[in-house]
Amino acid sequence: MKIHTFLLSLVIMLSLQTCNQSENSQDLDDVTKLLTQLSTDWSEAIRNGDASEVVDLFAADFMYQSENGEIIYRDEFIKNINENINPIESYELKDIKVHLYEKDLANVTGAFNTKWIDQDGEEQISKTRFTDVWKKNSGKWQCIIGYSNPLFGTYHNREKGKQNMKADKQTEAAVVAVFHKFYEAYTADDLNTAMGTLVQDPDVVFLGAGQDERRVGPSEARAQMQRDLSQVEGISFKDEWHHVSASGDVAWMVTDGTLSWTAGGTQESAPSRISVVFVKRNDRWLMAQFHFSFIDLRQADGQSFPSQL
Repeated sequence: MKIHTFLLSLVIMLSLQTCNQSENSQDLDDVTKLLTQLSTDWSEAIRNGDASEVVDLFAADFMYQSENGEIIYRDEFIKNINENINPIESYELKDIKVHLYEKDLANVTGAFNTKWIDQDGEEQISKTRFTDVWKKNSGKWQCIIGYSNPLFGTYHNREKGKQNMKADKQTEAAVVAVFHKFYEAYTADDLNTAMGTLVQDPDVVFLGAGQDERRVGPSEARAQMQRDLSQVEGISFKDEWHHVSASGDVAWMVTDGTLSWTAGGTQESAPSRISVVFVKRNDRWLMAQFHFSFIDLRQADGQSFPSQL
């Protein structure tokens, strides 16, 4: 009798285990189909530059780490999708795999190939792998963490086979913001804030248009700014064009603009050119090298040298 009871219990346990495995398998199939579709919807939003249909896919505390290591939160991430200035030709998802850890927690991995037109009108291509963590909140799956990593060290121009170091939109915006913060503080005679945009390394370099304006180190850079401001009643710079490139934690910017100043009651202005090298320290972009020059109007368009010195 005991043997029969044991065998019956064993059959019931095996049946329940088989039933649970079947349910788990069905759960995984259903979640895989759903999260694959949601990931596809996400990619379509990027391709179309319109996040209006996928806003609810991102949890309130959503966080995304981009290819260059920058942390982007939900609102900025959605804004970047909507405001992408580089037309996307194609955005292809590949190798999607879903790993269900609990009934309400899953991990999605895969890859995407992107082709787009950069600001110079050239076609670019990138291949990237991604990992997204999804959580079921109030019966609805939402992404809580996203991460991507390029398969190539840099983006590549498909036709020319050349590396492209044009900064991505987020890096460009961050670098330009530091440059503008520096000039706003400098022209307002707020040198503490201006110095806060520089690396405090002994080899930070400031170059100006004057013969003696070669400054190395934070103290010399500050002294140059103090001298500048002591010789004018007011000064401003208007950024009229800029271009930003980057590689890893180093970025560089060139800009053309107009420098205006008032000295001895007389207002003056002159076209100017600035180049800046930035380094990323503790998630902050800081200036490491700064070069200012006036544009020589004696040099005619189409000529490489001025007609007279």
